[in-house]
Amino acid sequence: MDSKNMPTPLPQSCRFWQSSLRHQHGSSLLEVLVAVLIVSLGLLGLVGLQAKATSMSVSAEDRSRAALLVNDFVSTMQLMRQIPEGTVLDALQERAADTLTGGLPDGEFKIDEVADNIVAVTVEWTPTNTPDQPARHTTVAIIP
Repeated sequence: MDSKNMPTPLPQSCRFWQSSLRHQHGSSLLEVLVAVLIVSLGLLGLVGLQAKATSMSVSAEDRSRAALLVNDFVSTMQLMRQIPEGTVLDALQERAADTLTGGLPDGEFKIDEVADNIVAVTVEWTPTNTPDQPARHTTVAIIP
């Protein structure tokens, strides 16, 4: 055999790496599986965060709607210059509970006279994300 066609011997450092690579069959597959596991756990965490953010957004919308309803109710009382009774109160109660027209789920107004011409108006409703704990918003107002 010709010396030109003879393979040159590998240096000592290359032989070490070549022999260690023979013993690592399948280790790259294991590394890929671990990486996929870590990425999938991260994605599951993101999905959970998104669900919680959506729930909090609905809760914030309900609280905002409650403040608007109470302010509207107080404005009506101030225009009437009295605490509503009878059919006017019934109409306001129906509006508070009608979710299609900006009301709250199971919304209900309560009026407490704190002193002469001072009332505390509370709206209470059942939040969709925690139905076992009712939520409420109270505003104190002066009725001239």
